[in-house]
Amino acid sequence: KANDLAEEVELALGTLRAEYRQAFLLFHQHELSYAEISATLDCPLGTVKTWVHRARRELIARLAQRGVVQELRHEVRRV
Repeated sequence: KANDLAEEVELALGTLRAEYRQAFLLFHQHELSYAEISATLDCPLGTVKTWVHRARRELIARLAQRGVVQELRHEVRRV
């Protein structure tokens, strides 16, 4: 079941715009701060925050479309 969930998340991540996905992964997977991501991607801090927020929102929406959100409900709060 964990493998299925990981697969669903991976598929959903693949549908995000590249900049959203990159900012999201740097923040959540690599645990960089918004400021560090801003420096890494050479873009404004506000843009990074927007990208991470939009990535979260779109990721949750895509997972909901696939019926996965019920399984993620406790995880979404961390995001």
